[in-house]
Amino acid sequence: MSSRFGDFDDYRDHPELDQGRWEHNVVQTLKGKRGQAALAELETALRAMPERRLIRGEVCHLDRYDPGFGWSFTVPSYCLVGLYAALKGARPEHLALLGGEQDTAEAGANAGITYTMAWEMGYQNDEMWWDETPEARWERALAWVRKHRQDPG
Repeated sequence: MSSRFGDFDDYRDHPELDQGRWEHNVVQTLKGKRGQAALAELETALRAMPERRLIRGEVCHLDRYDPGFGWSFTVPSYCLVGLYAALKGARPEHLALLGGEQDTAEAGANAGITYTMAWEMGYQNDEMWWDETPEARWERALAWVRKHRQDPG
């Protein structure tokens, strides 16, 4: 499965300034009231997952099978953004149609987090460790969420 987040440095004339601005916006988004509330909800959702694993390269994956009575779905698999969107009421069959980096960030924004936070969550989910297992990705995502919570309660 390929990543949704590009590996390019197309930051126009002043890449160091644009990158710095982006990183500043990410930090401010995560520290803000809305970001902190989302991180708290995300930690709860991660801990409540029946299968502690996160997918990469997709927002949501549904395995389909036909038991003789029409199409049925197994428990959906999510990336970090998909998990948050599902928590906020997005339907798995709609999330499964999404896949690109902009679709992923927009799914998060539609669920109530900022586009910047959703993009960063997608990046953290997909780009940091290419060879990790879905279970290791879940562990790392939980650690990332906890690291950015100001009041882990």
